[in-house]
Amino acid sequence: MIALAMPLLAPFFAGAHAGDSSWTRWGGPTGDFKVVGPELVEAWPESGPRRLWEIELGSGYSAVLCRGDRLYTAYSEEENEIVVALDRKDGALVWDYAYEAGRYPDMTKSFGEGPNATPLLIADRLVTIGITGKVTCLRADSGDPALGAGPPREVRTPEAARGVRLLRHPARIRRQDPRLGRR
Repeated sequence: MIALAMPLLAPFFAGAHAGDSSWTRWGGPTGDFKVVGPELVEAWPESGPRRLWEIELGSGYSAVLCRGDRLYTAYSEEENEIVVALDRKDGALVWDYAYEAGRYPDMTKSFGEGPNATPLLIADRLVTIGITGKVTCLRADSGDPALGAGPPREVRTPEAARGVRLLRHPARIRRQDPRLGRR
């Protein structure tokens, strides 16, 4: 079980810093994992920083994204992967979306149960990639499906590429505009 606690990053997620409070992708606003904000204290009280809230989530390696009053992340529980939106002030569940994670027959658990990717916020969409490569696109405000590519499947390769395993999503290998739900 992973516990998501908000003590050290509280000023950042609460929007108390001077910069943009959005953290919509892996690595943050500039991709360098740096936060612009107030200076942290040199030494914490013996009791540590004040804990604002805490929530128990399942397994996985998804980072937390932030935009406005919402936090987004993904985790796994039993045979499902679950994408959640939480209220940044108190950790209350705003919405969740669960789907069967699936496993390949030769898949080991050496990298955990998954998901092993951080979602991505693009406009009003939240895009996730599950442990088996399933791409899911949800409406960030409601968690309703916006686009879904389904599980990947193997495709035949040309003679020159024999021995290379290619995966193709049912949505075809085309650029999709997540804001419009069209190619």
